Amino acid sequence: MMAYRMAVEAPDLIAAVAAVAGTLDIDPALVKTPKPVLHFHGTEDEFVPWNGGKGPKTSPGNEHRSVPETIAAWVRVDGAGPQPETVALPDKAKDGTVVIRHRYAPKPGGSEVVLYEIRGGGHTWPGRGRAERLLGKATANIDANDIIWEFFSRHALNKG
Repeated sequence: MMAYRMAVEAPDLIAAVAAVAGTLDIDPALVKTPKPVLHFHGTEDEFVPWNGGKGPKTSPGNEHRSVPETIAAWVRVDGAGPQPETVALPDKAKDGTVVIRHRYAPKPGGSEVVLYEIRGGGHTWPGRGRAERLLGKATANIDANDIIWEFFSRHALNKG
């Protein structure tokens, strides 16, 4: 959530955004500067629910924007195509999660938006240890660290 907020409030300092289990916590109309976006989110997240609102473990007084609404805001401002290329990744770990990658390709002059939907996943970091009782299932089918590093390596900040 903080990464999204920084990209909106200090766009000159941010080359690209990677978010894990956090959605846009400000008005989508405030998203005005294109940025490449990478997002990971579990469909069974009880803290920041996929469909937004409050989950059983959401902090009192908080409601969250949905993952689809968050992605739509960035697809709009980034000038990405409205229909993603969707690929189910191999289930190598057999851990009860399935990872679906949705890539919204940039149009000329636009930025890409990539969503990793972790079906069955909780409020966890993909590729890292589990605290299943508290946070839900973590996927071992992908490693968010490696994917984020590769993404950021392709999207450097141009200071001209």
